[in-house]
Amino acid sequence: MLVPVERETRVLATLQRFLASPGVLLDADTREALCERTLTDARLQAFVDEASEAGRATEAGRSLDRRAAALFKFLAAYGASHPTRYRTLRAFFVRIDALRRP
Repeated sequence: MLVPVERETRVLATLQRFLASPGVLLDADTREALCERTLTDARLQAFVDEASEAGRATEAGRSLDRRAAALFKFLAAYGASHPTRYRTLRAFFVRIDALRRP
């Protein structure tokens, strides 16, 4: 995962390429490694943006559902391990939940 070392202007594009590749995405080891670091606002926002996009997708297929689930798990773990980010991430989850309810 290159997100922690990628230039901030390219973080979102790098994350999108990584998530578009086949296979297991953001597995437990990757989540743990990312949670051990402190991500900048821009890096964390890239994950939030990508999770938001995956959560809103209307053509949800199995692959997109897995991507959204992996991103949500990472963001939940990151919020739990970084108390200063908890409020921001909780607000994100509340918004996503409100959008998904009929």
